[in-house]
Amino acid sequence: METTIDERVFSRPWFHGVADDGKRWLTDVLIAEAKDRRHYNEAMPRFRSRPPETDAERDLLCGAWAYRGRGELAGICGASAYAIAHFPLDLPTLSFLYDHIADESHHAVEMIERAGRANPGKKYWDADPDWEGRWGNGRLRALPMKEGQSWTDYLLFMLPIETGAGLGIRPYDLFQIQLKELVEFSEDRIHGDEAQHFMFFMLSARRLLQTADGGEFGARLAALYRKNVRTLATERMKMWDELLIPKLGADPTFVHNIPEMRRRRYQFILDSLEIEEKV
Repeated sequence: METTIDERVFSRPWFHGVADDGKRWLTDVLIAEAKDRRHYNEAMPRFRSRPPETDAERDLLCGAWAYRGRGELAGICGASAYAIAHFPLDLPTLSFLYDHIADESHHAVEMIERAGRANPGKKYWDADPDWEGRWGNGRLRALPMKEGQSWTDYLLFMLPIETGAGLGIRPYDLFQIQLKELVEFSEDRIHGDEAQHFMFFMLSARRLLQTADGGEFGARLAALYRKNVRTLATERMKMWDELLIPKLGADPTFVHNIPEMRRRRYQFILDSLEIEEKV
């Protein structure tokens, strides 16, 4: 899915006040981003998926999608809700955050509800001992923002998510045992929404980098990117190696290369923002 930009994009409320130089910068970034993303899309394995055939396959596949949905609802939506409640924001920014919550909650609810329809009788709205219990702290993901944090902290939480590999590397699409309707929803809706989110957060990062605190912000962002890649290569890879590769048929060669692809993606973001750091 190509991301295009024109005056219809800048007519959205959250782009009010973007000067011509900002529009030119974002347009150039999106052209380069489309080329960068194409490499990841072309590297995605091609295979014919099938629906789950056994109760064990259905439980695992639906559990994986619902776990992802619960995490996004509590984490991403929770962070934007905190920002609305605690920070003095202008109206265009508030407009974006309300849309952001609506988009992300829609994505999360669809994952949970479609998993439930495909596997009736399971309580996918509750923390699951096989998922949160094994791969988390036993509870739904905690609100990521804490009392006393700032708009800068919010951006630093969101940027690794919203500028990461979501527009190019789609790990949950790698399952050979798959819910076709969720993959189609991901293609049709999620990635279109994520393109808008990407633009907002890139512009927000650029604005902050132009302030007196920009140097510190850039260093903190680069450090978070490096931490994210390390976590992806270690803790998060355990779930893939133990569950998703052997039992849902994800391609091991591609999956094990995701941390390096994420590192290159983050380096592209730092370079685009003119942050002189290495991931």
